[in-house]
Amino acid sequence: MRDSPFDQFAPYVLARWKAGERNGLALWREIQEQGYAGSARSVYTDLAILKQAEVEAPASSQRIQKYSPTAAVWLLMRDRQRLDEVKREDLTAFCQASTALKKASDLVQDFVLMVQKREGYRLDA
Repeated sequence: MRDSPFDQFAPYVLARWKAGERNGLALWREIQEQGYAGSARSVYTDLAILKQAEVEAPASSQRIQKYSPTAAVWLLMRDRQRLDEVKREDLTAFCQASTALKKASDLVQDFVLMVQKREGYRLDA
């Protein structure tokens, strides 16, 4: 993947976006004053990615918040093959929200499989 002329201005635009600036034309003018030579259209393309991320993040957050701690633990312990599509998406949202949770989920799945297959010898390793 090759570098875009926008890449060096991306941190500035992201900071402005987080500060609440949503006007693509205003952002384009600001970075143009800093030396950006690209078109406003290319800035709009990159802003579309930020908008999409902003829409997806609350959805994942809402998925996670509907679970009590006990229900979340049970979701992590259930056999992934037996989860329906919604539960699988919820589990994915948990794992994407935290690398520690992802690791815990993987360890739980491995432990459950070890118990089911009676592979107690693996505990010594």
